[in-house]
Amino acid sequence: MELSVILTCLNQEKVLEQSVEEIRKVLNTNKLKYEIVIVDDGSTDSTYSIMKGLEKKYNNIMLFKHPQNIGRGRAVSNGFKVAKGKFVGFLDTDLELHPKYIPMFIKELKKGYDVAIYLRKYRLNMIGLIRAFTGYSYNFLVRLLLNVKLKDTETGFKFFRRDKILDLLDEIKEERWFWDTEIMVRSYLKGLKIREIPLIYTPNKEGGSTVRIFQDSLDFLKKLIKFRKTVIKLRKRSILS
Repeated sequence: MELSVILTCLNQEKVLEQSVEEIRKVLNTNKLKYEIVIVDDGSTDSTYSIMKGLEKKYNNIMLFKHPQNIGRGRAVSNGFKVAKGKFVGFLDTDLELHPKYIPMFIKELKKGYDVAIYLRKYRLNMIGLIRAFTGYSYNFLVRLLLNVKLKDTETGFKFFRRDKILDLLDEIKEERWFWDTEIMVRSYLKGLKIREIPLIYTPNKEGGSTVRIFQDSLDFLKKLIKFRKTVIKLRKRSILS
């Protein structure tokens, strides 16, 4: 298996089926040998029924279900663990960044990179400016507090060489949105080759993202400060070894 694409779902009945069809169209056109792993993170709508229908319809769909919501980060990790692909990755289920870019990211991994992620470039409109301010502010703090050369850790479009990141998954403490920061910073500290690919960010109004931009800012900051202690320990351990 060449590629495993992970989709995590929390009440995504409105977009899931269409998103899977879009991903399949892209991957089939590019003749990639792939599977789609759909992880239901405790949905209370008809998401899981739609997942079962897709599994019945296609033989390269794998399902994983959490009995209750435990967080997108843990959902991605569990998807990676059951995946069979040489390359694994995930994208937002509402396709905020279109899956047409997946082959571009896989091409970078085939060149020798261990990680290929989306670097958001924002449009000059009100939504873009608000997102740019929050995104740039957060990532500035990531670089400042953790001393890493990463421009955007939080994007929901990341692909990896599976063998390079499997051992990192059990080290990650965060189960929700801070998971993205942890996986990227741990990958950086491990010395993995990371490629950040700049693409225009276009919010998907239909997707119903569960990220609360302003409400979550304080929580992110607290977790960032706490994680800084872990980063310091990891660096000391690396020097001693």
